[in-house]
Amino acid sequence: MLAASLHCSSKEDKYTVVIKMGSERNVFVASALIDMYSKVGDIDEARCVLDQTSRKNNVLWTSMIMGYAQCGRGSEALELFDCLLTKKELSPDNICFTAVLTACNHAGFLDKGVEYFNKMRTSFGLSPDIDQYACLIDLYARNGNLRKARDLMEEMPYDPNNVIWSSFLSSCKIYGDIELGREAADQLIKMEPCNAAPYLTLAHIYARKGLWNEVAEVRRLTQQRRIRTFVGWSWG
Repeated sequence: MLAASLHCSSKEDKYTVVIKMGSERNVFVASALIDMYSKVGDIDEARCVLDQTSRKNNVLWTSMIMGYAQCGRGSEALELFDCLLTKKELSPDNICFTAVLTACNHAGFLDKGVEYFNKMRTSFGLSPDIDQYACLIDLYARNGNLRKARDLMEEMPYDPNNVIWSSFLSSCKIYGDIELGREAADQLIKMEPCNAAPYLTLAHIYARKGLWNEVAEVRRLTQQRRIRTFVGWSWG
């Protein structure tokens, strides 16, 4: 119903919908609108909802920061976050820092990401949970610091989950790291034995290095274990 109501022709009509739904006062309705607009890439409309909402709180600010992050506007996400801190209009929690670190990740701001991650403890007394660790690990890996990412996986007080291993394996594929890629694939196969993705990604890493015997071995394993591979995928 919310999405259908917003298929209006003008911003004025949309503003009428916002008022009728009470989002100019209800931050949870406004947050849902910001999230919806962000997911379809209309971040400017999301910002309009924010500006039209009279009562703003952490939930609303966090939604806007995450919206900027998801739409590839990391600089604006961080500018908003820093501005709110300066004005003391935001008391960031772990969820808010996940949004901030996501913005750093999408924008490739490694140094800023490390800075914000460290500030969680030093400035706000927060202990990073697995979501913030996952963001920083992925940020290191995407920037080619695979060993640092792997070290952080060892240091954190959580066991890496399949999301962390999957993103790490993708970075190993990008940078052609056979050793770490093999480890990541092995971990994913243990977690999800019937998932073809780690087999195929590992085979791709081998193929890029010309290791055709290893590619053949991965293919043999998928056949032996009756793993269904993706239609149209080439073994090299």
